[in-house]
Amino acid sequence: MRNHRYIIFLMMIAAHIMQGTSECYSQPLPPVLDNVTVNNQSASATLTWTASPSSGVAGYVIYRYRNNEGYAVDTLWNPSSLTFTDYSTGALFFSESYVVAAIDNELNISPLSNPLGTVFLTADLDTCNNKIDISWSEYTPVNTTVTAYEVYASEEGGEFMKIFTATQAGQTFEWTAFETDRSYLLMVQAVMADNSVSLSNWVSVLTDIEKPPAWLQISNITVNSSDQIEVSVSYDPQSELDNFRILRKEEEGDYVTTVSIRSTGGSFNITDSQVTTNRRYSYIAEVINNCGTPLISSHPAGNIVLSYELSDPVLLFRWNQYTGWAQGVEEYLLQYHTGDAYFMEMARLSPSDSSYAIDYRNLIYEITGAETCFRLTALSAISDGGIYESVSNTVCLEGPESFYMPNAFTPDGNGLNDYFGPVMAFTPTEYLMIVRNREGRILFRTDKYTEQWDGTLKGEKLPPDVYLWFLRIKTPSGQAKEMTGTVALIYNN
Repeated sequence: MRNHRYIIFLMMIAAHIMQGTSECYSQPLPPVLDNVTVNNQSASATLTWTASPSSGVAGYVIYRYRNNEGYAVDTLWNPSSLTFTDYSTGALFFSESYVVAAIDNELNISPLSNPLGTVFLTADLDTCNNKIDISWSEYTPVNTTVTAYEVYASEEGGEFMKIFTATQAGQTFEWTAFETDRSYLLMVQAVMADNSVSLSNWVSVLTDIEKPPAWLQISNITVNSSDQIEVSVSYDPQSELDNFRILRKEEEGDYVTTVSIRSTGGSFNITDSQVTTNRRYSYIAEVINNCGTPLISSHPAGNIVLSYELSDPVLLFRWNQYTGWAQGVEEYLLQYHTGDAYFMEMARLSPSDSSYAIDYRNLIYEITGAETCFRLTALSAISDGGIYESVSNTVCLEGPESFYMPNAFTPDGNGLNDYFGPVMAFTPTEYLMIVRNREGRILFRTDKYTEQWDGTLKGEKLPPDVYLWFLRIKTPSGQAKEMTGTVALIYNN
């Protein structure tokens, strides 16, 4: 019935237009369109207006308002009807504007009311920057003002929760506090000074973003047996991102990309062959998304550089403290070798230490090659129970090929100066020492550098006197030396 009367109404309007201006009629005053809101569940838009103040109003004509023109949707032949729901609206896809006109019993139509459009929300997932860009259109009521725009989100069909409040439209809100691999519905409502609201369309967003690692760290910076720096990286094995890069900088420089690598499984190693191990460098590991944007960076870590100063007989070591582990260094291990490749422990040092001194003469009886080499290892007990090590560069000290012969000894059994033999800063490759008395009788002879004379002959103590010695040795560098001299045998009691 309503549609039939609406057709008659349109025919009469056409007749009025064809008659031109020869026939006069009185227009009612227009209503005021107060509110337009979207009902997403019923895919509709609901209009509310204030009645026309004119008498004789028979109803209202509802128009969609596009490109400054009204397109009639329906006519309500009831002057007390002040609301209308449009079930064929486009408000779910764009901002749909409406106007309303009053119609009287003589079929006179008022001017159009103020236009008012729905709040339209857009949301775009930015997988490169792990965010959702949210924006909305402006809402323009005439009898009140907008005091706030409130953005709401529903996760996996749950209750809508407010995530942001703005005072104006047209801005973009970057939402980052969402979970990946979740389905969200987003909505904004305009809140007016008179406490009325206008709801926007809903936007569905599936946060199908590759999951970055929950943690990323440089496990070790160590110098390998080929004198190259190795960087060991560990990360959350649940990461769905597999693109990593290592950046390096010198002490007074900027970080530059050293290598890019793809990795799965929670760890990888790279060898930096472009640097020297006696200089200090800092490294950072980063995980990169598919847009080439770094998402997570590790704590910086640097190699240990060991150096020494020799002020005979004191050998002083210095090093920079290792800072790559969040848990810190548990202890340092100073090691050395004296002619072979096997490193032996020299000292265990506090994590606060950065120097250590030794008397180099304490090593002279262990030297079997032309040099003595040293390295420092930082040790850390990580919370996962593993022991992590970062090894410094290796420094080597050429073994001094000096020695001297005491001119006296006191074999009285008190543990001090009881034996006679050369004091050497190296291990000879050939050795012969002979001791004679004044008459030339051989009292002691040995080809073992570890054997010394105790002042006896066949177990019998010899009297205090001056004795002759002969020494022939060959140093590690191949130098052959022969020497003769005298030594005084003295008893203190």
